[in-house]
Amino acid sequence: MSFMKKYLLVTIVLLASLINVSAQGPVNIGLKPIVIEAESGVLGSNFNILTSAGITYITTTVDYSGQSYPESDNSVATYQVTFETPGSYHLFVRVRVGSGSYSDDSFFGAKGFGEKELSNADEWVMINGIASAGFNGKNDVVLEAGAVGSNEWKWINISNNYFVNITDPFVVTDQLTQTFQIGTREDGLDFDKIAFGKTNLFYTVEVLDKVLDGLTEMPIDSSLYQGPPIAQGTPKFLGNVKDRGDDNFSNIWNQLTPGNEGKWASVGGNKDTLKWNWGGLDNLYDYAKSNGMLFKNHTLIWGGQQPSWINDFGPTDQLQYIETWMRQVGQRYPEMDMIDVVNEAIATHNPPDGKNDRANYKEALGGDGASGYDWIVTSFQLARKYMPEHTKLILNDYGIINDNNSTTIYLQIINLLIEKGLIDGIGVQCHRFEIQNTGLSTLKNNLDRLAETGLPIYISEMDLGDNDDDAPYDDDLQLKKYKEIFPIFWEHPSVHGITLWGSLEGKMWQKTCHVINSDNSWRPALTWMAQYIKDTHVEISVPRDNTPLEVKSVYHEAECADAGENWVVYSDSEASNGNYLTAKGALESKSIAPEGSENLIVVPFVTDTNYLYKIYGRVNCPSTNNDSFWLIVDGKVKKASGLKTKGWEWKLLGSFDLSKGEHTLSIGYCENGALLDKICISNSLFPPTEMGEVAVNKCDTTGIKSSVVILSNNSLVQNYPNPFSNNTTIEFKTSTEQLVSLKVYDVLGNLVATLVNGTLQAGEHKINWNATSNNQLKVRSGTYIYQLVNAEQVFSGKMILINQ
Repeated sequence: MSFMKKYLLVTIVLLASLINVSAQGPVNIGLKPIVIEAESGVLGSNFNILTSAGITYITTTVDYSGQSYPESDNSVATYQVTFETPGSYHLFVRVRVGSGSYSDDSFFGAKGFGEKELSNADEWVMINGIASAGFNGKNDVVLEAGAVGSNEWKWINISNNYFVNITDPFVVTDQLTQTFQIGTREDGLDFDKIAFGKTNLFYTVEVLDKVLDGLTEMPIDSSLYQGPPIAQGTPKFLGNVKDRGDDNFSNIWNQLTPGNEGKWASVGGNKDTLKWNWGGLDNLYDYAKSNGMLFKNHTLIWGGQQPSWINDFGPTDQLQYIETWMRQVGQRYPEMDMIDVVNEAIATHNPPDGKNDRANYKEALGGDGASGYDWIVTSFQLARKYMPEHTKLILNDYGIINDNNSTTIYLQIINLLIEKGLIDGIGVQCHRFEIQNTGLSTLKNNLDRLAETGLPIYISEMDLGDNDDDAPYDDDLQLKKYKEIFPIFWEHPSVHGITLWGSLEGKMWQKTCHVINSDNSWRPALTWMAQYIKDTHVEISVPRDNTPLEVKSVYHEAECADAGENWVVYSDSEASNGNYLTAKGALESKSIAPEGSENLIVVPFVTDTNYLYKIYGRVNCPSTNNDSFWLIVDGKVKKASGLKTKGWEWKLLGSFDLSKGEHTLSIGYCENGALLDKICISNSLFPPTEMGEVAVNKCDTTGIKSSVVILSNNSLVQNYPNPFSNNTTIEFKTSTEQLVSLKVYDVLGNLVATLVNGTLQAGEHKINWNATSNNQLKVRSGTYIYQLVNAEQVFSGKMILINQ
């Protein structure tokens, strides 16, 4: 082909191209992000320009504690940004957080374009909390917060996430060249690039790195599970916290709980309520509602992760802030389904009591008060006032069903809230370190105890994995634990839903507990769980209504009841009516309830409605060897055990679902030495206090035996000397040759020393104790209980050891 022909052909092609462009308009204008090298701006003297691994970046060695605006002009970087087209833009930064993590992860951003007045807080915003934010995977869409940690280069969408106190995008009109500024705050934060991208486009890490065209639609990863949610079609939900950057969340789960975004510290970083940052919580709420998911907010009141400034105020001002916080939550999220009103309320957990760096506003809510839990009651009263009417109010705590004692304390709080009509559900945290190594029978029994309240139970914050966070991932172990534990929860009718505490690898608090790998594949535990839920038919219980309970209780004096001849009455000034009743010495029936009128206490009673009634007893059970009875109501037999006390206390003996009408309660002995003072039959879920009300069968018991001086022809007198330091003598008398035991317990009922355990002749006996245990170890100073058990009765006394 000749040169002229070639020239004409190229000209024709170019003209055709120009004609096509003219017909369609400009191509790809404004699709690319505007990317600026961080070192290209006008930098204050506090900035250093460094190069490492081929990357040139800026950083600062000046650490600044201010939170409103940069320290000085020396800490400000100014850039001239030229845009291709007008529009609304998001701000992106490519940064690296240093080894200080949350001490190296904040800077100041200008609010909008233009040079800002340095000391004007209205023109700057502190951007904080980016140590666990951002993306660095090639195909990751930089849209939400992300979850890349420290010491890694990552892109972060600053405009679209909760760590910014403003959510307005940057708007460019006809002036296409704009001034933009940032300011340093914490040293250790490195900046590589700053970018602006259209708010209607999607930008992956690769797009930002290579300055490619933004995407007009959210890219779909074909490797992702496409739904439906695992628990769809069941009466229960299977939910999760939404890991940052998890765009597939609604395809797997049908309930959402915020992780940190719903905590007061995340929202209320400033005492100026107008500057509270709702962005992160708004995003999660909007996501849940737009995808038809249940939204359970977490949490209103908690000792941990609360705004630090609240501790600087007195109780009156604190209460005003608390009410403002609750009111705004209620108003902002009108379709909120549930909320954890109080989190980790048990005294040894995380109440707002000011201890261990916790928030200190417990007294502002009423402190312990007469009930011991007035501050919790006030919190729920305020929540009932300010939350939407349909929102379920939940109490949430950890270390519950794996611990019998914690379950008992938890029930005390729950019962108080039930009687006041303030609680709609029970939250039970189930992290792997709580439940993974607990006996399955313990989990089941305590779950049943909570279910007796009639409230729905929500398993919260559940995760299972390796026992050691530093261990390699063990799919078999995780699968085994899910197969053992998950069905206990899922198949229990009182459990209305389960919320896992994260799902994605590398983005979880308990890092070995993820159920979805970084390549989006499912670990065997999640695959099994999905199939198990599909194959398992479950039902849920009908929750009790939350109207305040009309408490009806009837009291009976045990010593005035119809007691058989194998029971004995003794006096005690601390007992109701001055007396109590116990089985004769050496009588035990641990494996089966005793029969025959001589072995039983019989109490007839009447109920006025069908209900689950509680049998409470005022008991004195000094040790685990003397802390149980048998209960028989209308032929139904239950064992009341684990009643060990410190002196006289009200204990729940058992619960019976009874119809309206006449009934009979029979109490039989189980272990000797368990003392019974008074009985209460009640519809109340909260035990009586003090002596309780006057008994319907109060009687005259003059002339009864004394438990202090002489009992039949056997006696136990006060040890001497008392208090003592090294040795003391315990003196008692036996009327006949008989089997006798004399043991020493600590105040918690633990056996310390066995002094006598065998047959003794009739007569007086003196036993010396040298303050050593059965292991021949010197015991510590304190109060100890000595207990004599013989053929007729159990006697006890107190002594005080003072080591010198």
